[in-house]
Amino acid sequence: MRGQALLTMPLALRLCCLLLLLCPAWAADALRAGVLLDPPYVQREASGSRLTGAAIELGELLGQAMGRPISWQVYDSEAALLAARQAGQLDLIPLLAQTPEGLRDFQFSEPAVRVPIKLVARRGFRVSSLDELSLGYVVALRDSGPLRRFVAENYPALPRVADLPSERAALDQVVRGRADVALIDLPRARALVGRGDYLDLELIGDAGYTLMLRVASRADRPALGREIDAALARIPPSALAGLQQRWLRPPASAPWAQLGFWRNASLLLLLLALACACWLAWQLRLQRRLVVELRRVQRELELRESAEAALQLTQLSLDRNTVGVLWLSWDGRIRYANEAALRMHGYPPGGLLGLGIRQLDASLDVDGWLACWHRVKQHGAAEYEAAHICADGSALPVDVRLSYLRYRDTEYLVAFVNDATERRRARHALEASEASLRELAAHLDTVREEEKARIAREVHDELGQVLTGLRLEASMAGLVAGSEPALVRERIARMQSLIDQTFQIVRSIASELRPPVLNAGLPAALDWLARRFEERYGLPTVLSVHGQLPALGDKVEIALFRIAQEALTNIARHAEAETVRIDLTVDKDTLFLAIEDDGRGFRLDASRPSSFGLIGMRERAMAIGGECMLESHQGEGTDVTVRLPLHTVREQP
Repeated sequence: MRGQALLTMPLALRLCCLLLLLCPAWAADALRAGVLLDPPYVQREASGSRLTGAAIELGELLGQAMGRPISWQVYDSEAALLAARQAGQLDLIPLLAQTPEGLRDFQFSEPAVRVPIKLVARRGFRVSSLDELSLGYVVALRDSGPLRRFVAENYPALPRVADLPSERAALDQVVRGRADVALIDLPRARALVGRGDYLDLELIGDAGYTLMLRVASRADRPALGREIDAALARIPPSALAGLQQRWLRPPASAPWAQLGFWRNASLLLLLLALACACWLAWQLRLQRRLVVELRRVQRELELRESAEAALQLTQLSLDRNTVGVLWLSWDGRIRYANEAALRMHGYPPGGLLGLGIRQLDASLDVDGWLACWHRVKQHGAAEYEAAHICADGSALPVDVRLSYLRYRDTEYLVAFVNDATERRRARHALEASEASLRELAAHLDTVREEEKARIAREVHDELGQVLTGLRLEASMAGLVAGSEPALVRERIARMQSLIDQTFQIVRSIASELRPPVLNAGLPAALDWLARRFEERYGLPTVLSVHGQLPALGDKVEIALFRIAQEALTNIARHAEAETVRIDLTVDKDTLFLAIEDDGRGFRLDASRPSSFGLIGMRERAMAIGGECMLESHQGEGTDVTVRLPLHTVREQP
């Protein structure tokens, strides 16, 4: 058997064996390596006399690093290779994947090379990763090794074709239509796909897994495993990179070696023949087509002239527009200014070109301009008011609208500038008119309160005196009629009752017009208002005063009292509250008056925007220099708060 194997060996291996026989000591030191013919890992040259491939080259590099020759044994199957290892006929196997089963018979080195796993499918299959495969697809892969465990652990629901002994068998399943995708390593895919039986297959993507190939050595010789690891570490990385480039990433075959090349070439020749036929027909129709082409060119020239005229008209409209137009580059320089912009700012033709925007708008520094540039670029447009500096140094109120424009490879901001002098003047006049109306309303409110106070005094003093005299006269009449019949005494008693009711009505009207308690100060007036509200409506009302209250003046006290009075009226009408709280607080230089209830509340957006009560409270607060704020939520009550800066009180007459 050994003699037969020797006869079948290549000449170089025979010489090596002869040297082993002649040099027993050297032969005893040789490492026996077992391999399978599996291109491109192990293959024979075309002459059949020499073994080549990634595993052979790695073994030779390993032998050189260890200083020991390698004796190669080629086997027909994995079973024969494993049987030789179990019989002790092998020392190592290069480029073998580590598996749990293999650890029983071998010890494995660190990874020598890394080989990516690829997806192979029929041409036109539109999936590029395992994650894109749904449950309806079937995967074919070799039924042993770490790749099977990777798929089983990470894609357990993915159907697989079982009992496949090799990568070729996996590709055969795809060719026969029993599987959609095959998983094989990149070197075998490059060696098989697109050739022979696998002409219609192609690489479609990456499986997301890299196969680690190691050097396996005898498990019963741990020293040999350590020696192999040390030798692998001594192999230059450039040598390993060259090995991987030569064998594990082979270049694609020449295009003319593929059937698809000749198919495409035949199709090209057919197209050329059709083109020749069409060319002959075209020659016959050339004259008519030339006429048509000339007419088309003439129409294009007319359209181009029309477009140029429209462009000139557009440019003229832009130049003569009444709105100032500026083109600004990213650095804030003016690249174009129309006549209106020049006239508006008092510059001669071309006087604005090249100027920075800061020379027109001093409020825009570098950071402000860049922020404005990015904001307009992001949102497309922006508007703001500014004061531009004219050529003579005067200030020009303007309204500016910015738009983003990209022309070819250059970005611009287009500024449309309007002279806002008249509009600003009209707005200031309107604001002044509103201020005057507000002052007039405040004056009318003061006059109304003074008139109420005067009427209250007259009702109390004049009418009160008359009613008092009338009551005394009725009492005297009762005394005089003591001996008269009972009917006269009854009439006099009714008169006295009516006079008493009139007294109460007079006092009530006088209190409503001008509560006398206002003369005692705002806290006393609010306490009187709370007690009267509690007596009338039966709602517990609590008044709290915090801080030292300064002198406010009649105008401020009356306004705050009326706001509180209006708020309590609204609570009685609408709130359905159980308790009411009034807080008067002085905090630093600010006075706060808050009226809160625990009623049903309301949504502010659903409230009447023209409620005269709310408008009146806000107007009263504004008239004394404060503000009235309303906060309410459905089912959570309402809070009316007046905020009054005390410095405005000191400034009021």
